[in-house]
Amino acid sequence: MVRCQLRAGALWELDDGAFLHRTIDARGNPIGDLPDGVSPADEPYPPLIRLDVPPAFVRLESPTDENIVTKVMTMDVDGIERLIEQRIL
Repeated sequence: MVRCQLRAGALWELDDGAFLHRTIDARGNPIGDLPDGVSPADEPYPPLIRLDVPPAFVRLESPTDENIVTKVMTMDVDGIERLIEQRIL
């Protein structure tokens, strides 16, 4: 688990101060400019963001929260099928 801090619209690793990535808008686009010396290739985003999963599905309200994606991943297949049948997913 990486402990991070939000500074100037970007996430930075708390332990060593390394740049992680910029925050993103509701469409999944990066906000703001890259810091000096950081190329787009050095800006890793979580795979779910790169797969166009809506940011609201992966957003956490607190460090101990689960997001929608992790909640669904822990459900059994029958539970997911019931949600689909009820048009919740």
